[in-house]
Amino acid sequence: MAWPGWAGARLNGEGVVQPVVLLVLITLAVSHWLLEPVVQVLQPFFLLNWLPWVFLGVGLWLLAGDDSQNSAR
Repeated sequence: MAWPGWAGARLNGEGVVQPVVLLVLITLAVSHWLLEPVVQVLQPFFLLNWLPWVFLGVGLWLLAGDDSQNSAR
C-alpha cells in the first residue's frame, strides 16, 4: 500500500517532520532537566510516608472530643 504524497513525505523524514521531532525531543529534555530536581525534593511527599501520622493525629483529635458542652453548665 502506498502512502499519499503528504504522508509519505512526512514519514520519510522530508518536510515538516524533522523540525517537529526535534522540537518534541528538546521540549522533553528541557522539561526533564527542569523537573527532575523538583521530583527528587518532593519524593518523600509523594511516597506518602507521612500519611499514617496524619491519620493518627486526626484519630486522636476525634477521640479527644470537645468539652465545651460540659463547661457551660
